[in-house]
Amino acid sequence: MISLQNQIEIDRPVTDVFQFVAHVENAPKWQPAVIETSRITEGPMRVGTQYREVAKMMGRRVTTVCEITELVPDRRIAWKATSSGPFSYQTTYTFTPAGSRTRLDIVGTFSLRGL
Repeated sequence: MISLQNQIEIDRPVTDVFQFVAHVENAPKWQPAVIETSRITEGPMRVGTQYREVAKMMGRRVTTVCEITELVPDRRIAWKATSSGPFSYQTTYTFTPAGSRTRLDIVGTFSLRGL
């Protein structure tokens, strides 16, 4: 298993950053490996919302179904891969005000199931 941890400060208020990240269709705009995302679950974003993510990993195009596992507006969002693809991963984003900016903490785990 690989653990990832990163922190970045963004020159925008927490609400703006949270809304951008929580809108899963924005993932290709800020996650280099993600090619496209689309929601599967209709209605407002909530715990249990599922979406399909297509990413390029290790030179392969991989489609994964992901599910929101935690959602605290303007504070935290977490998701995990639920499909049985070659990769298993989960990520938590924590949003903290830093004056007029936002500190975004990203913690994730990634493991290979086999190719």
